[in-house]
Amino acid sequence: MGEYADIKALRKRLTEIFVNFKNDQPFFRREDVKRTTNKEQWETKRNDLTERIRSEQKIPPEAESTPLMLLSALDQALVNIGERGSTQPIQIQVNNRDWFLVKRPVALGTRTHTEQSMHLHNWLNNHLIVPKIFNPDKSAPNNDQSDFKVKIIIARDDDDVRMRLKNNSLRVWFGTFPDNINPHWPEFNDQKCTCKNLENPCLRRKSIQKSLNDAQTAQAQVVILPELAVCPTLQEEIRLHLKNKEFNFLIVVPGSFHEWNKELPDELPFNRTRLLNGEGRQIFTHDKFNPFGSEDKKSCHEVISIGNTVTLWITPIGVISLAICRDFCEEDDDSDPRLWKTVAPDLVLVPSMSPRGGMTAHLRQAQFLYNSCGARVLVANQWPKQPYPEKGSCNKNDCTETDCETANCSERYLMHGFAFPLPDGKAGAQEVTNSSEGRLKLLQLP
Repeated sequence: MGEYADIKALRKRLTEIFVNFKNDQPFFRREDVKRTTNKEQWETKRNDLTERIRSEQKIPPEAESTPLMLLSALDQALVNIGERGSTQPIQIQVNNRDWFLVKRPVALGTRTHTEQSMHLHNWLNNHLIVPKIFNPDKSAPNNDQSDFKVKIIIARDDDDVRMRLKNNSLRVWFGTFPDNINPHWPEFNDQKCTCKNLENPCLRRKSIQKSLNDAQTAQAQVVILPELAVCPTLQEEIRLHLKNKEFNFLIVVPGSFHEWNKELPDELPFNRTRLLNGEGRQIFTHDKFNPFGSEDKKSCHEVISIGNTVTLWITPIGVISLAICRDFCEEDDDSDPRLWKTVAPDLVLVPSMSPRGGMTAHLRQAQFLYNSCGARVLVANQWPKQPYPEKGSCNKNDCTETDCETANCSERYLMHGFAFPLPDGKAGAQEVTNSSEGRLKLLQLP
């Protein structure tokens, strides 16, 4: 392919190799098989190539014959050349398609897939390469999703996302509300779930205030509230509390709700969540793109406008993104590439309103993402059916499991939500329960 004399060309070549492998999985597998025939020798040559690229800032012509080795070497070498520490996204076109190249603020750590072959992300630990437009595989069964835009924003200097981090861990508070207040569905009998308010906003306001006060007492740094649990008026009140410095949180996701565009009141609302910093500034919003409903005509269907954007917030503690319920848990397993694996965030915050099956799907997706790219997942869940589960542990009133109060119960599911992984970084879910102690979870960062 010739020699490359500048950093821009090195970045473009890194992106080209990754995209070519992504679009031609058999080609990638053949190259990975070559690597496994003599791993020690391959790694030695890769390290030598990395140092050569780093010192000469160009690609030796012979390196093009080993594209997987070149991909890994470029990924490592480009960390130390160019604008050191810069995480500004670069737009690169490959095969008439636009891609973003971003230097990861935190390199991907050890995960299950690093111990296995045939995983492309194993060779891109220091950079994130994502399409500007994500195209789902519309040939896959039941996959009728539209294209998604990928938006990348960089943390501002005043977003002090390193604030009070101890031992590189986050203290996360999951707020759910045992007040028997549900979304108000005026057209529920017509199987249309669109809500303009809560059944009792005043009582929910008291529940929110108590939850925030408890989170402050617990010295939480991140607060996440559930889907369709906090109406826009109450979300604005939360923002003002933060602006007035009544709390010392780092990040707050104030739930989600159906919101109308004031300029287009006759249009359907969006199911919208937002990420606020500790001073109440809105970093970005996320509009749900996978509404709830089923083929059962007796079920209520969420009638909303559909979002089309996934946002990646690049911060000193990693790449952070938002999803709402089915956006996260109901990707078609047969589709390739999968959205969340493609964008590979470090931290995903998910307001949810899911029954048992939905929480099982959330957990399965969290396990998959953690194995593939080390993503940490936070799901705050509130299912509107009552009575509110005090222990959040079992789906059967007559459960006979002797270990029902532990995670060993086969009937157990994570009603209030979960943090993934465990506090020590091992794969597993930390269940949220209905108590102050049960709502606070510790999360190790990569």
